Amino acid sequence: MEEKNQFKVFLGSTMGRITITVVSMFIIYGLILLVAATGAFPIAVIIFAVCTYFGWKALNKSTPDIFLWMSFTGWIIYFLIKGVLSFLIGYIIAPFQIGKMISNKVASTFGE
Repeated sequence: MEEKNQFKVFLGSTMGRITITVVSMFIIYGLILLVAATGAFPIAVIIFAVCTYFGWKALNKSTPDIFLWMSFTGWIIYFLIKGVLSFLIGYIIAPFQIGKMISNKVASTFGE
């Protein structure tokens, strides 16, 4: 019984949160490499969407809130470039953000 309590304390600690984040990052990067090796299209679409989502959120935090006046073609080019950049940034950020979300949930469950 005491071992379970010690494990809960560890998961709720800062070191436990870091451990959960790192393990989550390895799992997600492993899935990305597995999809790249096998070519599983449905999983690749999901990973692409998740990476793009987190990258888009990161880009929105770093860009100013201004309104641009452009032609229709300019908007298409803008969203294509922003979509590609979102995926590239999200590829790096998504595993960390997902791991952070999991560790925050575990920490709130087991208390810190």
